[in-house]
Formats: sequence, C-alpha cells, structure tokens
Amino acid sequence: CLYFFTNILASALLGTHPSFSHENIYAFLAGLAALMLCRKDGETTIKSTRNALFFFLILSALCAAWRPELVLSRDYQGLIPGLKIRYAGLSNHANALGPLVIVYLLCLWNIPFQARLLNRFAWAIGLASILLAQSKTSWIAFIICMSCVGYYKYRQQLRSRINRNTLFVVSTSLLAAMMFALCIPLLVA
Repeated sequence: CLYFFTNILASALLGTHPSFSHENIYAFLAGLAALMLCRKDGETTIKSTRNALFFFLILSALCAAWRPELVLSRDYQGLIPGLKIRYAGLSNHANALGPLVIVYLLCLWNIPFQARLLNRFAWAIGLASILLAQSKTSWIAFIICMSCVGYYKYRQQLRSRINRNTLFVVSTSLLAAMMFALCIPLLVA
C-alpha cells in the first residue's frame, strides 16, 4: 500500500507531467488480491501459474522445432560464445520471456510436480529457456530471486551452519563478480 502511494500515485500526480493511467492501478489490485488469499487459494494460484507457464514453454519449444523463425532471432551476439541465436518463445521478445520463466521457476521450486521425471523435464525446459533467451537482466534477477527465496525457505538450516557475516560476504562477492563478468564485454567494446 505504501509502495503504491509513494512510487506510483505520487509520481503520477506530482511529477513534471502529471497524469494517471488505469494501468498504474493493476499492480496495486493484484497485490491487494494476493494479500487476501488464504493458504489453499495461494497454493492453487501458484499451481495454476506454474501449469500455464509450463504449457506456454512447451508450446514455445514445439514452435522452435516446427518453425524456428517464429521463436528464434538469428545472428545475435550474446554472452554465450558460439551461440548466435536468441530464443523469445511465443512472447514478443526475449526480454519479455525472461521474467515469465523466472516466475515459472519460482512457482516450480515452491510447488514442484509430483512425478519426478516430469519435474526434471519442467526444470530443464525452464532453465534452457532462460539460458537461450540470453537476457542478462533476467539472469541477474533469477539469481537474486532464487537466492532470496532460498534464504527464506532454508534460513533455519543456514543459520545453524553459517553465521550472518559470512553469508553476507559470500553473497555480496558472488553478486559483484557476476555483475563484473556481465560488464566485461561492455568495457572491452
């Protein structure tokens, strides 16, 4: 609620060019609806989101096999050496596919499929999609999201094994190294 009023409503009304669009209220309504869910409804929402995005990724992969020009961009110079394609799936751009895959993988981690083989296939298609999308922003967001969710999911086990200072130094060092590694091609060019 505070985020909505300070970052969306205040900037829309008190900005240089005051304007308010109906699109600004959707995030607030979705967040408000999420707060009103009981545990069972939340699990149903996560399962439905996971299943819908899994179906979307399977259709995207089938389109890549059937008509690759619909889902792949050729001659893309990304960070992966030798890989000159960029996978957008059935989304409008690879940078739009990345956040969808992140949400899918977070849902899959929270509530995995019951069948072990299906679960492994689901992880493989999700990780392959985010890797082939070559969206550096999505890679960083994926690592940050998985680290945060992993920490809060397993914090009791982590606290018993590692003290906070060590965890902070290790996570900050990994994040800095990753950001530096992603910026090297920009510095060289």
